Amino acid sequence: MTPGCASAISVHPRADHATGEVLGSIVERLGAGVDLAMMMVTSAHRDSMVDIAAAVSTVLDPRALIGVTASGVLGEGTGVEDAPGLVIWAARFATPETDAVRAVHLRAVRTESGIAVTGLEGVDLASAGSMVLVADPFSFPTEAFCAQLSREHPELVIIGGLASGAVAPDGNRLVIGGRVVSDG
Repeated sequence: MTPGCASAISVHPRADHATGEVLGSIVERLGAGVDLAMMMVTSAHRDSMVDIAAAVSTVLDPRALIGVTASGVLGEGTGVEDAPGLVIWAARFATPETDAVRAVHLRAVRTESGIAVTGLEGVDLASAGSMVLVADPFSFPTEAFCAQLSREHPELVIIGGLASGAVAPDGNRLVIGGRVVSDG
């Protein structure tokens, strides 16, 4: 399969219709069997994230799927804020390595010595070139985590952002693989 990427946006108020529009557009341009799919969903579609993630998993069959709720989304020259919106970005990379792309659920847990981050067990950050990090600002110490990674792995490029679809704890949703969670 040829490397490449595609994205699509829908502002349709029905999540099922928006999902169909976006997935149809991506499949037309890229096909299925992608390495990475990322979905960004405004709060209007938050309660449909399980169904959206299931459809993305079925149709695009990504090796890794991540997603996040946001107050606004951008795609294809269109932006929407505080209204229904769904953006999916998908990519197929040139590398044939099956574990080159992984979705992991990072969590911050309190310990006697402070806060520890779990979820990176078995991940070789020393050989990773980049990390896409999307985090819930109410449950994950993003700034401290990024500072620690920068000290321990200065060559690692970290990109991403914070979930912004809620104004209180437990309001955001994150997609890791096919699971939808509200923390991490």
